[in-house]
Amino acid sequence: MIKPSRHSAGVAWVARGLSGLLLANLLFGCGTSPSTSSIANDTTQLIAPPSADPANPFSADLASVDIGQQLLDQYDTGHQGFLTAAEAIPFQDASGHITVEFQQIDSNHDGRLTLPELDNYFSNQAGPASGGDVKSQSILLIGGLLVGTLAAGYLTYVGFKGAQEFLHPPRSTSNTTPQDLGMTAENVSFTSDDGTPLKGWFIPAPTATTKTILILHGHGDNKSTFLPELAPWIHKEYNIFTFDFRNSGESGGDTTTLGSLEQKDLHSAIDYLASKGQTRLAALGISMGAATALEEAAGDPRLEAIVSDCAFDTLYDAIESRAAQRHYPLPKEGAWAILKVGDWETHITLENQDPVLHVAQIAPRPILFIHGANDDLTLPEDSQHLYDAFTGPKDLWMVPGAGHAQSYKTAPAEYESRVLAFFDKALT
Repeated sequence: MIKPSRHSAGVAWVARGLSGLLLANLLFGCGTSPSTSSIANDTTQLIAPPSADPANPFSADLASVDIGQQLLDQYDTGHQGFLTAAEAIPFQDASGHITVEFQQIDSNHDGRLTLPELDNYFSNQAGPASGGDVKSQSILLIGGLLVGTLAAGYLTYVGFKGAQEFLHPPRSTSNTTPQDLGMTAENVSFTSDDGTPLKGWFIPAPTATTKTILILHGHGDNKSTFLPELAPWIHKEYNIFTFDFRNSGESGGDTTTLGSLEQKDLHSAIDYLASKGQTRLAALGISMGAATALEEAAGDPRLEAIVSDCAFDTLYDAIESRAAQRHYPLPKEGAWAILKVGDWETHITLENQDPVLHVAQIAPRPILFIHGANDDLTLPEDSQHLYDAFTGPKDLWMVPGAGHAQSYKTAPAEYESRVLAFFDKALT
């Protein structure tokens, strides 16, 4: 499925910012008084003085234009001081026939339009309203400027406010520990590729094994968030490694990027596990954690299988759906603005890590895509797009009635069955 480029939203943002100006120009061109005859409309392209921009005849002050003289200057090819029927192009219809307005202007009924006749006609039709027209046109222009300024200002505000929300979310206060669930665990400290300190837990399975499942949390969550749901039944067969991404839980850092920097964290976690002899690795990621797992796996063959639960396909889509869910006006343009501010603040082109760009590289390793059918934060079609883009062994389970990151709570027994069967097959 081909999706519109996010850059089209950027163009649309600029267009929205200028829409007031464009609207004013259009209205300015159509702003003739209702009392003006169709001749004034028919000749609008003729009434700009020679110094005006031909592509924008309204770039001049209409109050200073002598319409009659302009018509003579342009169409009096015989230089006789009047327009003949053959020369009166502005007063011909599409078939070249003289219109009734010609007869109305030709008060002497001699087949000639003289300057006094033209001046008299236009002064009666447009002249009395010209002051009002100029005033109304000025109001429209000012209004257009205000609309354009407000649109640009609003999107600038959304860009900075939204970027702060996704780059610097408040840290989750979830604090469930493995010990709370009756499991022993090793507290782990390690460092991301860029030096950010990270904290995690290694939870060994009851029977020694080198097979480890990484549980990766979502945006604004921490390593405790999904532990009560997932760890008890995964732990029966596999070691578990879960950690706080940067700017989450006990880890350092103050910026969340929904994948770009988190991929560094995951890569370092895999390095740590490899140093401890854990050679068979798979991941179960939720939302941002799923997207990060897909991004890392595309270039890291040490991840042998991925369960992707409610991953976004592109960062733009993830931000747009959240903006729409919060009822932001112009969510498409707002998402583009947020991304651009995010790029500026982090000095990273965040969209370069969009999972849909890289998921095909994971093949031939398998992926199980899971998504709540009622998810309104990361839309179900995002997982469908990822599924379509992936050419390796794959399965897609849309969970009826499940919202964002709620698939396990909605169908726990089936979730456990599907996920364990997937890992058992992938890690045999």
